[in-house]
Amino acid sequence: MSFLLNRDMVVAYLRNVAPVVGRVAQHRGSLFLSAVTLMGLELWLLQVSTPVRHAVRFQAMLQLFSVASIDEPVAHRAASIGSKLRAQGRRLTTVELLVAGTAIERGWSLVTRSGSPLAGLPGLTVVDWSAP
Repeated sequence: MSFLLNRDMVVAYLRNVAPVVGRVAQHRGSLFLSAVTLMGLELWLLQVSTPVRHAVRFQAMLQLFSVASIDEPVAHRAASIGSKLRAQGRRLTTVELLVAGTAIERGWSLVTRSGSPLAGLPGLTVVDWSAP
């Protein structure tokens, strides 16, 4: 089984949250980041207010993950999800749609908090590694 980590779980890993760190170690070799998640994390790390220790840990962490690109099938899947949600009166950000589209299109479980707006999307398996 492969896992796509959402930004919240990567930040938890960088902050050394024990359950997340343990699960990352347990599933080494089957961990992925979306390219859009990588961009968002780098923007956060480049902020003056972000502690330098997170950037150092982030560089080491990148060795544990493969980066999933946003390709045409993912873009189509994300658009389809967004269209269906809008018809229901729900909206997700473009980044959220691309992350969900990546996980669904590739058959990966999305690792994020259970209260995430992505939880409950049809076809998306969500797991929360922050709980012990």
